[in-house]
Amino acid sequence: MKSCFIGEKRLRVRINVHTSKSQNANKMKALSQNVEVEEEPYYEFSGARVLSRVKPTNLTSWFINLNQNQRQAVEQMGFGVALKLKIDTVPTMLGYWLVENYNEKTNHLNVGNHTVHINEELINSLTCIPNGRVPAQMKKKANN
Repeated sequence: MKSCFIGEKRLRVRINVHTSKSQNANKMKALSQNVEVEEEPYYEFSGARVLSRVKPTNLTSWFINLNQNQRQAVEQMGFGVALKLKIDTVPTMLGYWLVENYNEKTNHLNVGNHTVHINEELINSLTCIPNGRVPAQMKKKANN
């Protein structure tokens, strides 16, 4: 199941959620194999903020200033959805909470009563950003 949010369309994504029951099963399996399982702590929302040095309008204004050929090239590379971004602020409090509750070793986001496994397929299904290598073709340079 995959679709991306473009315009008024709905986003349909299947997210694998690991409940505490499956976490306990994984712990028991790991213990039987003498593997240490790291507990993933949950941090309540504190209102703290991430410091953002660059405004997202720098990126969106860059997209606005692309000419038609450049826009077509961006679309051909699979990043056409980025041309539709209309971001003018960064939710810095949400960003801080996400960073606090993300475990980079296991790629899990702890959201309280369960964790969400973050992987390439999930990011691709949410953002439509291409997953994998995109071949780049070099244009011939003019002779000096």
